[in-house]
Amino acid sequence: RGQGRSVEALSYYREAHRLDPQRMSAAMHEAHLLAFADPKRAEELVAEGQREAPGLPLVHATASQVALARSDTAHALEEAQRAVELGPEDRASWVQLGTVHQARIRESQQRGKRPDAEMFEAAIAAFERVDQLAGGDVRAQVERARTLGVWGRRDEARKAYESAIELALRQENPLDGVAAATALDDYARDLHDTELRRFALHAIVTAKDDDYAAWERLARLVGGQHDHSEDEVYRELLARRPDDPQAHEIFVDHLLRHQRDDEAASHLEQVIAERLDDPTLWDQLLRVRIGQGRYGDARSVLERMQKAHPDDRNTRLAEARLAIAEGRYAEAIATLEAVVAKQEEFEALRLLALAQHRSGNGEAARAAMDRALALRKQPPLAALRLDAQIDHATGDFSGVLRDLQIVAGRGEELGAEERVLGAVALYETGRPQIGRRLLEEVLSEPDPPPEAALEF
Repeated sequence: RGQGRSVEALSYYREAHRLDPQRMSAAMHEAHLLAFADPKRAEELVAEGQREAPGLPLVHATASQVALARSDTAHALEEAQRAVELGPEDRASWVQLGTVHQARIRESQQRGKRPDAEMFEAAIAAFERVDQLAGGDVRAQVERARTLGVWGRRDEARKAYESAIELALRQENPLDGVAAATALDDYARDLHDTELRRFALHAIVTAKDDDYAAWERLARLVGGQHDHSEDEVYRELLARRPDDPQAHEIFVDHLLRHQRDDEAASHLEQVIAERLDDPTLWDQLLRVRIGQGRYGDARSVLERMQKAHPDDRNTRLAEARLAIAEGRYAEAIATLEAVVAKQEEFEALRLLALAQHRSGNGEAARAAMDRALALRKQPPLAALRLDAQIDHATGDFSGVLRDLQIVAGRGEELGAEERVLGAVALYETGRPQIGRRLLEEVLSEPDPPPEAALEF
């Protein structure tokens, strides 16, 4: 539960209560997790707790949470106060009381009323009590800071967030450190405070330096500041994690996004030669060379890779990549089918879909892409772009529009060829006027693709 793995936690709480029906704490923890997802079951468990262990503070704290789930803040407050009375030293009861006061604040705001100062003071006092009982509690300090921020006491809120982050670092608790810094980042985003956001994101990667998504958010933020560049963030990442292949992959992806292909290739060559003879980096170097259209260099990379890592899965993928780039689709398909037969994973299936698509086998491409997408909750944009092409080839025009809308919705610019696919899909789904406008837009740009004129 502390790791956010609620589904697994739920099954263990449920089994503990089944094995020992008198273990009301397990039942209450289950009810707390189900308060919003399955309120009927949560209420049944709370009723059992009130019947079997009416003097247990956790029973009343849980009853309070279940009441909050049905928006009954008055009853939630009553139960939380009862929990504190029964367990004045029980931190969970005080946390619940603070949570109820926060809910009362939100309720007033939603009704268009200004919350009473008493609500803010009561919430803050509850979280301060938790902090005191624990001798320092990061989560309680974060909730205190959050309440101060909603109250509009910005300087105090900022100091409270910073204090929570410092405490997590002292306690060497990366999970709490990330949670505190993420809460500060959310607060800073609401305030449109770029410097505070930079501090918060830097605190996240300080607490957990393998949080690559945070590194990338920090890089984008710093890159948008005057006299700064994304490079300084990526250089710090590499300084922190010099022997981590993924750190180098992320840096190279950054270089490629900014059309610095030669720098990307040089960096990979140097890292492979001097520090990390890792097959994933060889594969990335091969992709860079293919992207540059330097097929001789790509073949040289593959030959060196085959000697250094002859039996590695990445070597097989690299062989297939180069075969696809050079139009040897049957060879690529055979290689990839052998890889997939041993273990299905996203990239191998994506490449198989691409090879099948390029060879003109739409049904096989569709089947491979479906299997690939099933393995990823949020597939990369490159996969969705390929999926749009496969959908177009197989006549799934609604699928084309869905994929392109997701790509555009994630802030990516659609290429001219993709907008032509979108225009055709609009015609085919009964929206010819919008499709025509899109084709006219593409044709008005310099050097439009011939497909745009043909479709028009």
